[in-house]
Amino acid sequence: MVVNRAGNLSVEYFQSYFKLLMNTRNFNVVQAKEFIFKRFFNEDCKALGNHTYQNFEKAYLSLKSE
Repeated sequence: MVVNRAGNLSVEYFQSYFKLLMNTRNFNVVQAKEFIFKRFFNEDCKALGNHTYQNFEKAYLSLKSE
């Protein structure tokens, strides 16, 4: 998936990507979080900016509580 590094990624974007990984790779939400953090953020929460990272965390928490 191509990531536009010029803009902020939304909560909805991350929720969709979490669900895609959970369905296609049979990941649980924690595995999906680890995969996205490595793949998108290169294990650096500042890599895509604070706003995008906060949206990533919000998406994770929303899916974790389902």
